[in-house]
Amino acid sequence: MRRLRKPTTTRLRGWFRRRHGWQIRPEWVLHTTGVIPALSAVIKALTQPGDKVLIQTPVYNHFFTSIHNSGCQAAESPLVYRDNTYTIDFDDLERKAADPAVKLMLLCNPHNPAGRVWTPAELHRIGELCLRHDVVVVADEIHCELVMPGFRYTPFASLCEEFERRSVTCTSPSKAFNLAGLQVANIFAADAALRARIGHSLQINETGEIGPLAIEALIAAYDEGAEWLDALNEYLHGNYRFLREYFDRNLPQYPVLPLEGDISGVGRLPGIGAYVRRAGDEAARRGETAHKPRVDIRRGRPGFHPPEHRLPAEIAGRGARQAAKGAETIVRELHSGIVHSKKTQRCQNLSLYLPTFAPTKHNCYGTGKRKFQQRLF
Repeated sequence: MRRLRKPTTTRLRGWFRRRHGWQIRPEWVLHTTGVIPALSAVIKALTQPGDKVLIQTPVYNHFFTSIHNSGCQAAESPLVYRDNTYTIDFDDLERKAADPAVKLMLLCNPHNPAGRVWTPAELHRIGELCLRHDVVVVADEIHCELVMPGFRYTPFASLCEEFERRSVTCTSPSKAFNLAGLQVANIFAADAALRARIGHSLQINETGEIGPLAIEALIAAYDEGAEWLDALNEYLHGNYRFLREYFDRNLPQYPVLPLEGDISGVGRLPGIGAYVRRAGDEAARRGETAHKPRVDIRRGRPGFHPPEHRLPAEIAGRGARQAAKGAETIVRELHSGIVHSKKTQRCQNLSLYLPTFAPTKHNCYGTGKRKFQQRLF
C-alpha cells in the first residue's frame, strides 16, 4: 500500500492547488477510511480524557459521538440565527476557547447544517482567537467541493503559516463524488509532531490505510471530475431554488435559509426540529435505490445525514418535488398535533436534503465513469 501513496498524494496536491489555491506538501498527507474515523483519531491523539472540544452548534451529530467516545466533553458555542442566516458569536466563542480545558476546536467548513461557507475574515477571527488560547483547530472540510454559485470555499489552513502549523484538516472525495462506500479520506497536518501523534492514533484504530479501489476512485475523481462537479453544483443550486420557492408559496411562515454550501436546504421552525430524508417516486424505485420520506426528531440536535445514492437527473428532480411536499405535510401535522413528541420542544430546524444526481446526459460524467470502470476492471 505504501508504494501507492505517491500517486494519490500527487492528485490531492494538484486538485487543491488548481481548485482552491492551496499548496499542500506531500509529507503533510495521511490517508484514512473516512472523515469520522479521522476526527476520532485526531481527538484521541491530541487530547486526554476529560478535556473539552469546542464546537459550533447546531452541527453534524457525529461530532458529539466522536468527542464522547474519546472521553472528552463538548463545549458548545451556538451560532446566532439572525436575519434568516447563521453567524458566529465571536464573544461567546472566545469565552469558550479561553477555558483551559478546551484543547481543540472542531471547525465545520463549510458548515453542516447551517449551509454557511465561512468567509476568510470569519476564518481569520476564529484562527486568531484559537492561537491566543492555544487551541488547535481541527477543520472538517468534507463539504468543501459542494459550494453554490457566487461563493468560494477557503481552506482554513491556507490563510497563514501560523494557522497551517496549529491546525489539522480533514477532507474526502466521498461527499462530492459519492465515494463513501469505498472508505477514503485525507488528513493534512503541517506540524510534524501533531502528524506523528495522529498517525500513531490511526494505527491503533487500524484506520490508517485505504484499499486499492479507494485509491483508483480518488485518482479518477481528482483527475477527471472537475467538469462533472461543476455540473453537480449547478444542479444542486437548482434544487435549492425549487425548495425555497416551494416554501415561499406553501409555507411562507418558515423561510428557507440561504444556501452557500453543503447539500441541505434548512428551514427555521419555531419549536420544531425535523429531518426529512429525500424521497424517490415509482420511477426511482424501479431504476435506482431510493428512500421514502422519514422524520428524525431529536432534542436540540436534529440528525443531519447526507444522501446515500445518486439518481439520474430526471428522477432526482421528481425526488426534490416529492421531498418538498413531504416536508410540508410533516410540518402541518406537527403543528396540528397529529405528530407529537416532547423531543420537539427544544428543536428549531428542519433540514431537507436535496437529491444529488448523476448527469447522464453530460459527457464529462459518462467519460469519467468509463475511465473509472476501466481502471477498476
